[in-house]
Amino acid sequence: VRPSWVPESVIESQVTDMLDRLILPKEIYDWALAYLKNILERDVDDAEQELRNLKKRATDAQATLDTLLLKAAQTKDNLAEEFLRLARQKQRELALLQQRTVQIAAGRQENNSDAAEILELAQRLSQQYVVFSPAQKRQVVDSVFLNLRLDTVNLVVSTGYRSQSLRKIMVVLSSRGDWT
Repeated sequence: VRPSWVPESVIESQVTDMLDRLILPKEIYDWALAYLKNILERDVDDAEQELRNLKKRATDAQATLDTLLLKAAQTKDNLAEEFLRLARQKQRELALLQQRTVQIAAGRQENNSDAAEILELAQRLSQQYVVFSPAQKRQVVDSVFLNLRLDTVNLVVSTGYRSQSLRKIMVVLSSRGDWT
């Protein structure tokens, strides 16, 4: 006999059990987190080195530009035009260097630790799930489980990560203040 409805608590308990299966053993979790942090630190070091190089090149370009403009002001017609042409080239180069510097600085300020946050989230998602609103619970289930169907009173699920969907979950958590 197929029941006409399934109590919410039964479904919630099954989802919580499935989410518990996503938890990694402590030694694997610690290793993965250390690896991700190492990669992040290396990326930050690389970005800082590139920023230093760009700032030096920008300083050098600015000095060359100033020299060209000074020489253009001190010389006559044709030679002054050539200095001004070279100065315009240096200005374009300087603008590109400054643009790249801003891009790298903005990238440094972004949160580049999504993978580590997803890993941490998976470790405690089942505990947080029980206090979510129904809409948030639905979003977690839709995001984490690719195929979820009700077979009589049991959920049948195929698990798989979708990183963009997990990022949505992180947004839900951060909007609640649970994720810092």
